[in-house]
Amino acid sequence: MNEIIKPREEKRILVLSDSHRDLFAAKKVLEIEQNIDEIWHLGDMASDCEDIAALRALPFRAVRGNCDYYDQEYLNEIVLTVLGHKFLLVHGHKHSVKTTLLRLKLAAMEEGASAVLFGHTHMTFLIYEDGILFMNPGSISEPRGIVKNTYGIIRVNREGIFPEIRTL
Repeated sequence: MNEIIKPREEKRILVLSDSHRDLFAAKKVLEIEQNIDEIWHLGDMASDCEDIAALRALPFRAVRGNCDYYDQEYLNEIVLTVLGHKFLLVHGHKHSVKTTLLRLKLAAMEEGASAVLFGHTHMTFLIYEDGILFMNPGSISEPRGIVKNTYGIIRVNREGIFPEIRTL
């Protein structure tokens, strides 16, 4: 599914993944991040966060994770264009993200994406490779690899994509 988001000078996007029904953590992130334009969830209990996003009337987009088998409304991947930059959103369980970036990279190249956002590992990851941004915001509820719960903020403007991993 390709969708073009209407342009604005700059967008601030909250990126969540693997929330696993931790509504307290999701609400806490939204209390901290007051200045966001929309929320993207990279799977595993996205529907909980969708309800919270509705409280602030924020646009919400999500992909299905391996624990979202009952959420048939979510797709396995979506492509979004923001201010001329194309993003591929996936959970990652169908792309072998625990062992390689190759399948993600090939999917990004096929879509012409500037950035690939993924979850599944519960571990933060932020790297540019061959001009493509790869970002995993970690988990706001069940982090692995580090002790802190994490999420992502992405600023997007005409000049570029500016990602950041934040701790809760």
